[in-house]
Amino acid sequence: MKKIIATLFITLMAPLAVIQADWDEGIDEAAFFNLPDPTDGPKGVLEGFLLWILGILAVLFALAFVISGVMLITSGGNQDQAKQAKDYIKYSIIGLSVALSGYIIISLIDNLLNTF
Repeated sequence: MKKIIATLFITLMAPLAVIQADWDEGIDEAAFFNLPDPTDGPKGVLEGFLLWILGILAVLFALAFVISGVMLITSGGNQDQAKQAKDYIKYSIIGLSVALSGYIIISLIDNLLNTF
């Protein structure tokens, strides 16, 4: 499990290494990865960071859902492993729902504040 987490971490952080290596070429490379543009001010940086984190959470949800599905299929009649896989599926759906709810709440608050 530690190897999987380490691999995911390295894979998700690889774009940052590319940006750091090519920073001298300008902000165009950062725009390719949808990283926050510091010229937009704090709001733009926070908005970009939020979207970036939401993308990472979506990838983690998909990975957890697939791994849980494989666990469920390969349980082979073992009720404990099947129950654990179903719990993992339930928890991954709850996690995605919480993440999307947070994004929706922040967007609604932002829209309300911009109308006044």
